[in-house]
Amino acid sequence: MPQPPRAFSPVRRYALAIWFCGIAVIGAMEFHRTAFAAGHFAPTFIAWLWLAGTLVTAVIGILLALRERRASRSDR
Repeated sequence: MPQPPRAFSPVRRYALAIWFCGIAVIGAMEFHRTAFAAGHFAPTFIAWLWLAGTLVTAVIGILLALRERRASRSDR
């Protein structure tokens, strides 16, 4: 009798979500670096682009994590 497939580890199941959230953290650091380049908060257009990209990437990562969580609950 064949063995049932082994469940993937959480890190492996959430890998893409973790990756997107990590990229969002890097984007947030770049926004901070660009916005405070003059020594005080003076964001340029490029800084706002970093922030917008960070927010989009973070939302994608969170949505992927929620989707995987919902899928893993239905498997039980």
